[in-house]
Amino acid sequence: MRRRLYQHLLASDTALVLVVLVVIDRRDPMSFGDGRVIPDPARAGQVVTARRSVVWYRACEAEVSREVVGSDRIVRPYVKFTLRIPTRLGPQVVDSQPNIQLPIGLPAHAQNSYQAVLRFHRCGLTSRVWPLVVDAPPIFFDVVEP
Repeated sequence: MRRRLYQHLLASDTALVLVVLVVIDRRDPMSFGDGRVIPDPARAGQVVTARRSVVWYRACEAEVSREVVGSDRIVRPYVKFTLRIPTRLGPQVVDSQPNIQLPIGLPAHAQNSYQAVLRFHRCGLTSRVWPLVVDAPPIFFDVVEP
């Protein structure tokens, strides 16, 4: 009877430890603060930079998908790229690399947005099978006529 009780306790403790490890492994590797597009206002066809304040909690590598969504609700995607592991952890200000060339047909005198999604494939054990997905908050900016 005691042996079964010990086996049951050991199994439940092991399950609890595994759940805690998965929760720790699945935490976001970074968080976002303020962001802005430089220059703002921008002109259609212009090359701009998205500047964000971020806090890195862990060193990870991600595939980044970016897009500009016009006030006309047309999504203009950009080529995916790999985000390098940060050289240091903690708070920092980062600029989009490569910079973003705004499309010629982007509506003027209206609020457009820059958005990004990061998919971490190498950030702990579980992300190799089940990627961590972090949505960056949109950055809104104005476009003026050329």
